Amino acid sequence: REERQANVLDGGAPWYDNYRTRDGKYMSIGPVEGRFYAELLDKLDLAGKDLPAQYDRNGWPALREQFEAVFLTRTRDEWCAVFE
Repeated sequence: REERQANVLDGGAPWYDNYRTRDGKYMSIGPVEGRFYAELLDKLDLAGKDLPAQYDRNGWPALREQFEAVFLTRTRDEWCAVFE
């Protein structure tokens, strides 16, 4: 698409973006491949939840809400330990 933040790599996809953490810092994520996306969901404790499919653009706003809420539950250092 021509408009900004509507595509996978320009901030449109909720799984390719930056998220504020509890301490006001940020985490950057970008699991484009399915296996890395599945690992992201696992690390965020969202695996098995009723979520839109990764590439379902209509579901991206709901998915972004989920990611925003989860990332706010821990500090950046705590998230780094989770993903290390």
